[in-house]
Amino acid sequence: MIQAATSLATQAPSSPSGELLLRVSQELADLGRASETLQELVAEKVRASALSGASLLNAQDADLLAQRLAELAKFLRIYAEGIISEAVDPMALALDSVLLGALCRRLAPGPINDEPKQAAGELEMF
Repeated sequence: MIQAATSLATQAPSSPSGELLLRVSQELADLGRASETLQELVAEKVRASALSGASLLNAQDADLLAQRLAELAKFLRIYAEGIISEAVDPMALALDSVLLGALCRRLAPGPINDEPKQAAGELEMF
């Protein structure tokens, strides 16, 4: 028992904030997986019914929720790993990992600008 306590004391996190961010990223990843399950249920219900217009757009929000939670989890994980490894610019590493452009712009330092800088030319179908 004493040996276990000594072992834990010597394994204290080198970066408490980095370790906390890693735990938060895991929580977000878990929520993302749960929202994917919810999104699958919503998609199943959409296929079984004749949703259109605003109802269909609202149903697509379930997919957006899953995507954003996954991207936030990845962002925080990479940022935390950068802090723990004492990377030169952990924020840049994390921002470079974000695939959703609008989310990246909201996470970047400075004023929030939700307008794309240029058209990406990509179309996502749900």
